[in-house]
Amino acid sequence: MNVKRKNPFKLFLAALFVIVAYFALFPYPLGKELVPKPDWALSIGADAAPAAAAAERQAESFAPFQLAGTFGYVDGDGGLVFKGNPLFRVALTDAGFINFTRIGSTWIFQDIRGNRVFSFSGNGYPVLSRGAERLFTISTDLTGIREYDTDGEPLWSRDFPSLITCLSMQSDYVLAGLLNGSLQLVGRAGEELVDYAPSGSRIPVIFGCAVSMDGRRIAAVSGVDGQFLSVLERQGSDFRPVSHIPLDSDFRSEIRMEFSPDGRYLVLEGSGSAVVYDCASRRIFTTSLSAGLAGFTFLQKSGSTAFCAWNGSRAELVISKPFANPFFRESFPAGSVYIGEIDGAILLGIDTTLARIDLEEM
Repeated sequence: MNVKRKNPFKLFLAALFVIVAYFALFPYPLGKELVPKPDWALSIGADAAPAAAAAERQAESFAPFQLAGTFGYVDGDGGLVFKGNPLFRVALTDAGFINFTRIGSTWIFQDIRGNRVFSFSGNGYPVLSRGAERLFTISTDLTGIREYDTDGEPLWSRDFPSLITCLSMQSDYVLAGLLNGSLQLVGRAGEELVDYAPSGSRIPVIFGCAVSMDGRRIAAVSGVDGQFLSVLERQGSDFRPVSHIPLDSDFRSEIRMEFSPDGRYLVLEGSGSAVVYDCASRRIFTTSLSAGLAGFTFLQKSGSTAFCAWNGSRAELVISKPFANPFFRESFPAGSVYIGEIDGAILLGIDTTLARIDLEEM
């Protein structure tokens, strides 16, 4: 007997089409709503190969992905531009990547098509800023950081008094959270701008940190036996604490957190939830999730945020506007997940399929 197994991700996309059709045929009388609309789906399985037409497009139309033991780039029309397999890990950015082994001293930076751009030598593990404008290595003992230029020449280096537990990089700033519970902000030339230790916990340690794109705000989640969100803002030439909020979480490893591109909101991983901090009102809003937060992405065109929760076998996509209940929530089987942004839309990866989901007013 020949039994064909249904693709759960295709069923999920079909359900989205049904929702879109419902709103189109039976519009809600109180006004327009944002509705997820699937645009395309792309297989990145073993037989998938980059499309020649996609490789000729401009870099602005590309978006990175990392899913099911592969990584690469797609364009806004659903063309696979590059696909590779991590040697150990990959430093993946919007503009290119470094695919590196566990032990090595020479690294190659490749562009979004996989072409070699330059190489450099050093000690540690390579780290890139989001647009690959800045290139760093973290020492193998995780206590130091060094920046290089594109010729592979060191620009500056800095050693910390404890292990680095998390990093956040934006434009001229590098923010490091340390195992000893301190938060250190480093400037463009490696100079120390902030050395701050949040208080209130029995065991001081930093589990997550974030610096805003303009460098005006920094934040951290810290502590065991009393876990807190701390936010500091630049006031003149100094940074001063403006919020120290107790959390109901009890994390013991690095968490996800990031400021929105405009710096207004901070999103952080909660205990079975996503937490949004409003920098204007200095309040938090919690959105419940069916599992741990696997990733999230800011959608500036619609002013929304898309969250992806995952427990190892099942995922949930939740979309909401800041400080509001979700307007979309759907779960589906998933052995691996990825969520990102492409041309203002959601780039969702489930197992070996990537899909673009636009948000449209209906």
